[in-house]
Amino acid sequence: MSKRTYLTLAVVALCPVMGLAQYNPNNPYDPHNPSQPDQHWSPIYNGEGYDSPSAPYAVTDGNPLSATITAAQEAVGNSFSGDDMQEQFSEEPTTATEAVNTTSRFDNLGTEVGVGNYDINGMDASVYTVRVPFSYTISERGKMNFSIPLSVTKLKDVMADFDKSGNLRLGNARVYGYGFGAAYTHKVFAKMDNVPYRWNVTPAFGMYLRKSKDMNLGTRVFNLGLSSSFAYQFSPGWVINMGNSISAAISSGFSGYPDPIRDSQQVAINGLQLIHMRGRLTLSVYVMDTRYFKTENTCVKSFQTYGTTCSFKLTQSRSIKASLLYESGDDLSAVRGTLGTTWQF
Repeated sequence: MSKRTYLTLAVVALCPVMGLAQYNPNNPYDPHNPSQPDQHWSPIYNGEGYDSPSAPYAVTDGNPLSATITAAQEAVGNSFSGDDMQEQFSEEPTTATEAVNTTSRFDNLGTEVGVGNYDINGMDASVYTVRVPFSYTISERGKMNFSIPLSVTKLKDVMADFDKSGNLRLGNARVYGYGFGAAYTHKVFAKMDNVPYRWNVTPAFGMYLRKSKDMNLGTRVFNLGLSSSFAYQFSPGWVINMGNSISAAISSGFSGYPDPIRDSQQVAINGLQLIHMRGRLTLSVYVMDTRYFKTENTCVKSFQTYGTTCSFKLTQSRSIKASLLYESGDDLSAVRGTLGTTWQF
């Protein structure tokens, strides 16, 4: 009999004595709200978790904090970047000096920090992120994009054990995430074509990792993605943009962590954005729909993101940007914000 089986039997034996809900594998005890039958998940006992997509704390798949969603969002790339749209629809330089300054800036380097709070099927989570994007223009129609996303996630009351008196106690867990993404954006229709619309197609590749020593979970995800952005300027300073993306990921454990229960997943992201450009200021609002292809035993099968972004050009080569987003879906509610800056050189 395995160690985990002995631990489960211990929980079964002690729950009635302690006045707790009886453990049932088909309807596990939920310490957050045991009266609600739709919240079917248990805390991880004694730091031995399974990376199951049905659990809100899963690091690989099944919720918006998992590695497969990070990979899919990175594959979207600049499809919903107001700064990128301002560059694509900006007027041609009117003086020789402006022309030199504009054409000499091929590289973009940025930093972005973010914070968010999530409620996933009764589990509370706080997320802190740092993202470093870099892009390099290789031709009039081609651009290479790179990104390094970093994250620290605090999961509340997902760990469980018993104290010396036999009382159940709950604890928090931390999840650390990092990765690398690369993409190539090809401008099918660009400013040089003298048309009121732009169409970008971007294939992407990335590797993303999540690990938590507290839960004994770790995953490594390889992702391939393809995204499209079609934008139309229907009035001076006003652009409507449609973004679509599909990605496919395969995953495995690493550094001795167990393999996830589901080792492959596909994610589709589709959205619509309205952009207003006025001088140095760019404002945008957008809605995105994110959904898994494999939904069996998945905690959050799909969710929607409602966002607003404000970008301001401080100088010819530097801008700042702030975003506020709300996400909702199957047993999901979240609010997060980001603040970033970009340098062109």
